[in-house]
Amino acid sequence: MKRRLNMWQRIGVVASVLWFLGGGMWQLEYDTDVAQKMMNAEYNLCTETRAQKQDYNFEPCSKESWKTHEVMMEGSGTKALMFAILPIILGWLFAYIVLWTTRWVLRGRKVEPKAPNSEID
Repeated sequence: MKRRLNMWQRIGVVASVLWFLGGGMWQLEYDTDVAQKMMNAEYNLCTETRAQKQDYNFEPCSKESWKTHEVMMEGSGTKALMFAILPIILGWLFAYIVLWTTRWVLRGRKVEPKAPNSEID
């Protein structure tokens, strides 16, 4: 017998897939943006320093700024994957803990039907 997902579980599956794709891509884009800004800042600082010294060979600046970009991007894929997966796992775990706790509390509220008093006359 196949067990079908209820409406909330289906919504959770759709939200999980959307988060996995969107969250992972957002984190990767964020890391890329930060690395690009650091690379540009280092390049600009290096070129300004060289220009003040009347040295207009900016090739070393370009190489150093790309090294900075590479260092900033190390582990970015792993971080994006963790950002995409961990909230899904924690979200499902939290949802089932809340569901289990709610059912446990409601089971405790059920009143057992009392047997009618059988008093002897």
